[in-house]
Amino acid sequence: MSKTRAELKTEAKQRLQGNWAYAIGLYALPSLTVSAIVWVCALIVVVLAGSLAVAISEEAAILTATPLLILIGLALFVCTLIVTVGITLGFLDFFRGKKPTYTQASTYLLREGRFGKFFWTDLVMVAFIYLWSFLFIIPGIIKSLSYVMTNYIIKDKLEKGESLTLTQAITESRQLMNGHKWEYFVLQLSFLGWAILANLTLGIGYLWLIPYIETTTAAYYQNLKENSASAPLANNTSQTAAVSA
Repeated sequence: MSKTRAELKTEAKQRLQGNWAYAIGLYALPSLTVSAIVWVCALIVVVLAGSLAVAISEEAAILTATPLLILIGLALFVCTLIVTVGITLGFLDFFRGKKPTYTQASTYLLREGRFGKFFWTDLVMVAFIYLWSFLFIIPGIIKSLSYVMTNYIIKDKLEKGESLTLTQAITESRQLMNGHKWEYFVLQLSFLGWAILANLTLGIGYLWLIPYIETTTAAYYQNLKENSASAPLANNTSQTAAVSA
């Protein structure tokens, strides 16, 4: 039986009760680390470009700084992907009763050869959403809602030792979200009031709001997965009853 938004949020709050410090750290510490790296890299490029401009010429500074910026940008993109996905999956573990360390969560994609599966699948997923957005913005939004469970599915399959093709998790996410996209959209929209309040606190409120959203989303996925697993069993039972009758 599908749970209501109120029930999912209650489950999330129950899990967070007494664990707020851990949950805030799970979100904030890896995120702040990545932000610090971004600022340091940007500072290095600015100082290097300024030094070259003074010592040689502005043209030399531009020629040196531009490829360096591109390389740093790509490295930061990969780093951000690793940490962001790791945090999201860390909250799934947290909802399930585990407490991965901040390092374990933020480096999850780098362990046991998982990075390639997540990176290439997410790249294909973004490409699909981008192509659907060409038709109009609405199809792109619908597809992004269809694919939203992709990383959760990759995690569960890899940890079970199951094989996974490039688009399998995307397809399974689409199937899992069939008939649930609006439901999920409304669930996320229900945090809008809290987001407004978080903005009024100059963003400090997001330290509590993001863990709340992440834990609730993990609860939604878990509920959706359990309902999906029980659906075939229910169908088989009804078919057997019909045959017996």
